[in-house]
Amino acid sequence: EKSEITSDVEVVEDAVEGLPLEIDTVEEKQIVLPVLNESDKFFKEQLALVSNDLLSWFQTENVIKKYIYIINDLSQSQILFKHRSFLKPSAKFVVKKDAYGLYLSEENYKRYNKLANAIAAIDIDKAVSLYITFKPLFEQVYQTFSYPAGYTLDDIFIKAAASVISAPVIEDRIALKPHSIRYKFADIKLESLDDVKKQLIRMGPENTRKIQSVARRLAQAL
Repeated sequence: EKSEITSDVEVVEDAVEGLPLEIDTVEEKQIVLPVLNESDKFFKEQLALVSNDLLSWFQTENVIKKYIYIINDLSQSQILFKHRSFLKPSAKFVVKKDAYGLYLSEENYKRYNKLANAIAAIDIDKAVSLYITFKPLFEQVYQTFSYPAGYTLDDIFIKAAASVISAPVIEDRIALKPHSIRYKFADIKLESLDDVKKQLIRMGPENTRKIQSVARRLAQAL
């Protein structure tokens, strides 16, 4: 595990190298946290200070548990539908056809604009403060994963950031082919990518850049 973690840290360090350090020192505030199962209301109130636009993506119960599950999935370069089903876009997947065959329509990217913009609006300093404040509750969820000693909550956040940062940004036409009731990338190299990279490709280059920019800055802060 150690060598794999070191590799991911190097990916993040490479991604943020040369960026101006804009993160102010965040002092811990003495806040009495609610118990984990009763934390939704207070967490959402604090989240609104980080990015009010993100609140619409947290309209579910047991918010902290669900999002730490998603961070853990991202750290393993996977996206499990059972953990992210409440984040599914309302608009349908858009596929078009031209003389060369099926391809991923740019209209499809618009399904993710709202989420990408909400992420782009994150106040990094306040996000760090939120992380520090709620870390004891995050740790409670993390402990249920039964990782080996020496592997920490911070590690899964760093690995999740590395997974996002390493996704390719593709401007070109992306060919598709039918697969069961869904579609696959026609390019074998794209189809062989992990779940996180393929999801970001489906979100479009502009949205990918926005999300990666925030991931880099958050990784820098961590």
